[in-house]
Amino acid sequence: MKDSYETIEGMLKNGVYEGNRHNCIRDASRLAGGCVASGRLSQTDADALGVFALQLAGGGREFEREWVRGVQHGMAHPAERLPETLDARGDNEPDRPLGWDEPLSLAEAGTRLLPAAGWQGEEVVEDPDDEQWKPEEEALRWIRGLFKPGEYVGIVSEAIERDGKWTPANRGFKLEAGQLISDLEHGTELGFAMADYEPRAGMWARFNPLAEGRGVSDADVTDFRYALVECDEGSVGEQVAQIRALNLPCKFIVHSGGHSAHALVHIDAGSDAAEYRRRVEFLYKICRERGLNADKTGNPSRLSRLPGATRNGRKQFIIAEDVGLSSWQAWIDFLEKTADDLPAFQSAADQMSRLDDGRLQLRPEIIGGVLREGHKMRLTGPSKAGKSFALLELAVALTEGTNWLGRFPCPNPGNVLYVNMELDEASLAHRLKAIYAALGVRPKHARSLFVWQMRGRATPLDKLAPIIIRRCRDMHLRAVIVDPIYKVLTGDENAAADMARFCNLFDRIAMECGCAVIDCHHHSKGAQAGKRSMDRASGSGVFARDPDALLDMIELDADNARKQAQRNVESEVLWRLLHDRCPKDAHTLAPDASPDEVFAVLDRAGLGDEARAARLPVVERWKGATAWRIEGTLREFPSFGPADCWFQYPAHAPDHEKLLADCRAKGDEQWTKKPQGERKPDAGATVENVLDELFQDGERETANLQEVADEVAKRCRGGKCSASTVKTAVNNSSKYHCVKGVIYKGRAQ
Repeated sequence: MKDSYETIEGMLKNGVYEGNRHNCIRDASRLAGGCVASGRLSQTDADALGVFALQLAGGGREFEREWVRGVQHGMAHPAERLPETLDARGDNEPDRPLGWDEPLSLAEAGTRLLPAAGWQGEEVVEDPDDEQWKPEEEALRWIRGLFKPGEYVGIVSEAIERDGKWTPANRGFKLEAGQLISDLEHGTELGFAMADYEPRAGMWARFNPLAEGRGVSDADVTDFRYALVECDEGSVGEQVAQIRALNLPCKFIVHSGGHSAHALVHIDAGSDAAEYRRRVEFLYKICRERGLNADKTGNPSRLSRLPGATRNGRKQFIIAEDVGLSSWQAWIDFLEKTADDLPAFQSAADQMSRLDDGRLQLRPEIIGGVLREGHKMRLTGPSKAGKSFALLELAVALTEGTNWLGRFPCPNPGNVLYVNMELDEASLAHRLKAIYAALGVRPKHARSLFVWQMRGRATPLDKLAPIIIRRCRDMHLRAVIVDPIYKVLTGDENAAADMARFCNLFDRIAMECGCAVIDCHHHSKGAQAGKRSMDRASGSGVFARDPDALLDMIELDADNARKQAQRNVESEVLWRLLHDRCPKDAHTLAPDASPDEVFAVLDRAGLGDEARAARLPVVERWKGATAWRIEGTLREFPSFGPADCWFQYPAHAPDHEKLLADCRAKGDEQWTKKPQGERKPDAGATVENVLDELFQDGERETANLQEVADEVAKRCRGGKCSASTVKTAVNNSSKYHCVKGVIYKGRAQ
């Protein structure tokens, strides 16, 4: 057993056939199954090898299914040597990710994810021994399995030879199934029970019941139960193996006495001829896609070979009965479970039990209190807000294991991919170097931060995602950062359905690569201060609802706070110079002396030029500083309080002194001083806010002028708003237009 285990383990480590994972898992699992069947390997060891194989392959339900199928196949058909061709898809195609233009619905996907057919042919004895051959019992078994007493069976016994091939000479005749069954049960010979036939041609029968009378056409079929699947490619054994691998719901598989197997497949369409045609068409499509090129003639009154007859010295006999699934619906259920590649249902009790005993664990946090590994985060903000700087700072923090924005710890450093869509290579390298310096972080792990230069090569995400998955699946990434998403956007950003499909692509990247996916998006046009943080992103509300963590940046009206912060830093610099150069003069100043007062003392001591030189960088740095508030909407963690920070090129710095705590967002009308009395909010902004809320879920296509006017009036302190005011605001909007009192989303065409 030890030798078998080590042999298979070595196969997995080395990667059979040039590292193709599908080939490797298929062949190793088949050998493991054969060793279990022959006693050379225990089932426990086979299971352990399966776990090892999945670890090497990077996990995934597709590989798990391939291992289980291979073990089962190996146990049923032990082989001394491995096959030299055919990977688990039934072709020689190397590993590839799922193409994003490949459909996933059952009707379109066919058997793309079905078990591979025809790994090896099934052994079929094509000519039963004469002593065991009982033709009447073969025919009786076939008729009893397909028909009920009172139904009529169509039989064709006369044949004619054309160009060396025997074919039916006429449309045949009908016999009542009950009488036919009774005759055969009582030992009546086949020729007397039915009719004499030409032994060089064999005998045919129709497998669906017919109405009493003369007709034997499709219109005479009374119950559309079965369809015939047959093909002439390959040996009979290979055809049977393919039929079994497809799990076709067969009542009988019959040897034709020639070069094909006839499978009578459950269609179960009742009396609905149209449904029968649809199902048969789908059945043949599935067969063709998996290499079983079935004859396309699917009419319900079609002839098949009747077991019990002989054909040119070879017997027509039943190979197998009740093969595969038990019914058409069972087969459809099987296809859906296999084709969609979706997980099975689980009970809440089982999930909680797995959590308690450690089999199910929460993913580690990559941004403390904000984001877990394998989850999604979106950073939103206005244009030119420094979002890219913030994301580069995050990439550095995730790579080096430092804090992001001075507040959020990144405790599990690792590999990060930054997909750069906007900056040229030199500019990005310069920015990264400046950020490392500004943050005071040594680039010890900079080789773990990978940059993908995509400026000028922007590609829609439905084409880009498979490439990311293929390249990154084995990189053990902590995060993929896409900056910005408008460069990879697919569909209409205002259409909920389009954006749902777009966001699902991020899910696929996260799931396949096992890492977080982080991106940034811009605010909509217009004032944002009056909106909730999650409502500020441009486009559909899907952008706000989809990510596990939505962080929003908004600029603060912080002139006074900035001046105070600048004074504090100036004071610190000048006080340090005073203590270093003139300590005896420090006691002459109060502890809260202003920068100008400290400078005056230094100037009197003859250090004016040195003080100016120390003061100038502080003034320059704070001159262009802006203040920002970051708010979070989190799915996995409790919401955090607003994170206020300063942006001083090239990095953000936390507001440790809490100078920004009382600052309001720029454009917040509620906090603007009013010279006289009260003033209504800007009508245009209010109208647009109301319309954004009405259309945000994609459930509405229009709005009424008066309806919007009434809602705006509720929000105005004056309590009034006319329909004409709304119309003017809509006509000035870049997001909506009005036609005959009805408001539509989008610009007028």
